[in-house]
Amino acid sequence: MNLKGIFQKQTGVSCVRRYVAQTDLERQHAELQRDLALAGIPETHPVWQAVLELVDEHAQRELDAALMPNLTNEQRQFAAGAAATADYLAQMLRDARALAGQKSRKQKAES
Repeated sequence: MNLKGIFQKQTGVSCVRRYVAQTDLERQHAELQRDLALAGIPETHPVWQAVLELVDEHAQRELDAALMPNLTNEQRQFAAGAAATADYLAQMLRDARALAGQKSRKQKAES
């Protein structure tokens, strides 16, 4: 695995982010692709563990920052909000993977 290639901007590579699917069919297809990807990742997969670890570490750093002395109320609220958001993201990722696995097992049972 080439980590350098992942974290450095590569020329000639285009990435298109679509935040909202345009039609119901596109949305359903995007959800199916996401669920298949998440359901196929074992809990012990190194990439899955690395992503969760990064988010958890970020949440902890922001929480530690929020508890530092001599902060203004705005600084404390900002750090606490960032910690809460990172914690929410980590839990949402774990829940999404578990739900995708349940959906996958249900579809297999119905087939």
